[in-house]
Amino acid sequence: MKTSLLSPTILLSAATDFQPVQIANGPNIRTGFLGNTGNITGQEDCLFLNVYRPSIAQSGRSKVPIMFWIHDGGYVNGDGLLNNSTALAATHDVIVVTLNYRLGHLGFFGSQRSLSEEGTTGNWGALDTQLGLKWVQENIEAFGGDKNRVLLFGQSAGAFTVMWHLAAPGSKGLFHSAIMQSGTTSTPMLFQNSTDAFRYYDWGFAIPDGIRFDPGRAPTWASPFFPNLPVGPIIDGTTLPDNPLRVVENGNHNDVPLVIGFTRDEGSFFGFLLPGLVPSVELTLGEQGFQRTVNHFLQNDTASQEVETFYPPKAYASVYGPDNGPFQRAAYFIRDSFFHCSGRRLAEALRKTGKSPTWMYSFDKPDLFGSLAIFNLGTLSPTFGNLTVGQLGTYHSADLAFVFKEFGEDPANFSQPGLSLLSADTFMAHPPRERGDTFHHVSDAISCMWAHMAAHGTPTGLRQYCPGLPNGSIPPWLPYNSSLNGSGAQGAYMHIGDVLSMQSWRLNNLYPDNEMPSIELCQWWDEHPFGFHDLRADIQTTTTTTPASSAQRQVCHRAVELVMISFVIFSCLS
Repeated sequence: MKTSLLSPTILLSAATDFQPVQIANGPNIRTGFLGNTGNITGQEDCLFLNVYRPSIAQSGRSKVPIMFWIHDGGYVNGDGLLNNSTALAATHDVIVVTLNYRLGHLGFFGSQRSLSEEGTTGNWGALDTQLGLKWVQENIEAFGGDKNRVLLFGQSAGAFTVMWHLAAPGSKGLFHSAIMQSGTTSTPMLFQNSTDAFRYYDWGFAIPDGIRFDPGRAPTWASPFFPNLPVGPIIDGTTLPDNPLRVVENGNHNDVPLVIGFTRDEGSFFGFLLPGLVPSVELTLGEQGFQRTVNHFLQNDTASQEVETFYPPKAYASVYGPDNGPFQRAAYFIRDSFFHCSGRRLAEALRKTGKSPTWMYSFDKPDLFGSLAIFNLGTLSPTFGNLTVGQLGTYHSADLAFVFKEFGEDPANFSQPGLSLLSADTFMAHPPRERGDTFHHVSDAISCMWAHMAAHGTPTGLRQYCPGLPNGSIPPWLPYNSSLNGSGAQGAYMHIGDVLSMQSWRLNNLYPDNEMPSIELCQWWDEHPFGFHDLRADIQTTTTTTPASSAQRQVCHRAVELVMISFVIFSCLS
């Protein structure tokens, strides 16, 4: 069901009239992001909520907990309807709220020109989600919801936005528990300081028409994921007072029960982006390509040499073969640095300063693609070399179909001329499943734990009932600061797969057979985080785009002024 923020009393009888997504295009955004092609549609007046309400909430017999979902998409793609929440709401008697929020340069393009009197800039997309949470507090009881049991959860960019809310003073009291799926806190690429953001803004509007992606015109100071992930929330000192990790370390965060977790193979998805990020790199990679990748992200010769110790080439070649070993090394390199170790660092900070419990997990569903695992992507394009579908592993966002209980009715189809890594065929590439199989059992378990978090502030409980599963099939999920088997090892997490089991972070791991990186490696990554740096020599593509016209720029600034005044988005693109 859908309701507009501007007309909260209107409730449609069925979810058939969803509002348009936010326009994703803008200065410095290419329409071919992550393999997508074609026209981009949408509008800036996009702040609409979708409310999925189970029958028990409609009856008014009792108030049900709320699961407030923030979608993924790297802050440049996506919408609140990417995942159908009907099954999640109906199975677990929860209200699921999703929303659209402003993306790309309309949502996160901060500058000195757009500073408000309070000093805010560049967080308009995040403020959209904050307004959505405020709307829930004011209106959700009319839908049969309990405003005192709001779970805030999101994946990828959505999880980074959850972190924004944990650090944002204006979000205090708007939610009572949280789950971060594949997103963390300490990366400066998605939490930009104002100096970096302003330099990027000045570059964007200084480049003449049509040559913004010429190698010689690349920004001298930008994210190493530019141009695919060019923007993100900004540490403006007001709406986001500091780097979220420092906010937590200082004990100034919104302290609520929190789940942090990742898929086992987070980095494989981003490995497919490397040819558009690193000069002279193809997906076949090779040892030289791997070294270029390491240098691109670290820009530190000493650190680049030390990487060999943690990601030994012979170990990966022995498992994946000499041709594909470098790609897998790069995938683990990105996984550990960008996701897993950053997540552990947040959990450690919360252990020291937070009063509420923190849980961690690793999601790993074996045999995700079935017989399709051996499909050679090189048959679609030579750029894929000998890479197979199976090498995606339990990839970034593979957990979404399980959380939302979505399974495709048809097998994945890779016979199309191109492969979009954001297509449903890839993300829902599970062969058709039958009720009661292991895929549904995993879905029953993870969705039940997420719903329990919303209802009780813990992912598991003594009397937990999970539809589709026998009683007692979900073991107790111990907090991160628990010691397992009296070992005293720091760092417990739940392995979520065909079997649910508690595991410990290890001091040292054997590579590449590891579900989580070692504590030793994470401590090394804590000292060598990715950051903004000089990309002038790194951007190799010559794809062009047309910058915003003067009229479009005025529209952007006018929209900023309106949202800062009223926190309600009016259409100014018509």
